[in-house]
Amino acid sequence: MKIDFESLVQAWYDCRKTKRRTTAAMEFEMDAEHNLYTLYKEIEEGCYKISRSEAFIVTEPVKREVFAASFRDRVVHHYLAARINPLFEKEFILDSYSCRIGKGTLFGINRLKRFIAQCSANYTKDCYVLQCDIRGFFMNIDRRLLADKLDRFLRARYEGDDLETVLYLTRLIALDNPVSRVHIKGFRSLWKGLPKDKSLFSMNGMPLPNETKPRQLDLFVCNRELGLPIGNLTSQLFANFYLNGFDHYCKSKLGLRYYGRYVDDFFVVHNDKEYLKSLIPLFQQYLQEELGLTLHPNKIRLTHYTNGIRFVGAIVKGRVILTGKRAVKGMRKVIGEYNYKVSKHPLSEDEEEHFLQSLNSYLGLMRHHSSMNLRKKVREWLSPALDKLYYVSPEKIVRKEKVRLLRHQTVRNICSTIIRAQKKAGLVPGNYDDLYPVIYASRYNCYEILNHGFTY
Repeated sequence: MKIDFESLVQAWYDCRKTKRRTTAAMEFEMDAEHNLYTLYKEIEEGCYKISRSEAFIVTEPVKREVFAASFRDRVVHHYLAARINPLFEKEFILDSYSCRIGKGTLFGINRLKRFIAQCSANYTKDCYVLQCDIRGFFMNIDRRLLADKLDRFLRARYEGDDLETVLYLTRLIALDNPVSRVHIKGFRSLWKGLPKDKSLFSMNGMPLPNETKPRQLDLFVCNRELGLPIGNLTSQLFANFYLNGFDHYCKSKLGLRYYGRYVDDFFVVHNDKEYLKSLIPLFQQYLQEELGLTLHPNKIRLTHYTNGIRFVGAIVKGRVILTGKRAVKGMRKVIGEYNYKVSKHPLSEDEEEHFLQSLNSYLGLMRHHSSMNLRKKVREWLSPALDKLYYVSPEKIVRKEKVRLLRHQTVRNICSTIIRAQKKAGLVPGNYDDLYPVIYASRYNCYEILNHGFTY
């Protein structure tokens, strides 16, 4: 099979961008040339085998089972994604928001807001939003059906000379069942309480890692090939592709103008409440018959737009976008954690960096929402010890030492600019020592600075 070695090297570069500090990435990089060549020969000769994955539980923001592929497998995922993703992008509708360049949660929220404004004639008419969620989406994807769909699609659309390689890797990854060779990372007890439709172990008829006694296996479940591992790049791409037919069914067959989807959570905006109710059985029928999926009965919501629409971590309420409770709770949890830490010992460099990155991430998210009052409260939540160390604004949080240095440098630059401008205008240049306190005291008011500079 044909494979481009330079493209494999580029896939390695792409893969290590966010994984360079991990042990697996460093081990691979220590002998990168040999590892890449070995991987290249395995794929070329058709004997590439997927390595063992690590399974663990994340508890924030919700409990979820994650399967992390080995680093060498991640390189292959990036190699494959670079070839098939451009083809997917041509097929996907505009209002599919997840895992796409230029899309994402913020794009989806703004589209929902725009749809509501258009459907309600700029908030002058009644308008309703139907929201649905697919039950256990990743764990109920039929891998055999997915592999067949991908095979037909790539044979019809892919024009590269490495088609056989792409087909081989796509089918191998799509049909892979990582449960058969997995290393459990972390505490097995974390699997306790995880719903059956949220675990690859359960969906493939195997006991959960926390179960000491083997359960009676469901032969019907064991004979099914269900579930994609959450955590792989290819799983995100394949999941989007799996629901692409449903997207086109909604947009083209049903003629839904105001439709959007983020992973397994989708919405429809319409003026007629009864019409939206009539769509639910149509969605159920298509998902069940074509994809083997079902809607979650407890996550079907039909809401008037004035009551606020919760979507991907935000609340769209008329003309404003509010920050969701989960983000606020997450930010307060970070602040509470570091309030406690700083009371016990001075923060290390790593702890300080993590604190600043986490809090600035939340503030950056909230800047896109109508959240000025919320962001102003951040300083109130900091303990006196943290408040002494950091300068907090509604935009970001920085160390006070850094603020003083930046302020000093800014004043120096302004002084230099004024002196140069005076010289250029043929005036007697001002004295730096006299300019500095005036500019600093003016808090950089442009009019005061320029007036002082040119009349000095």
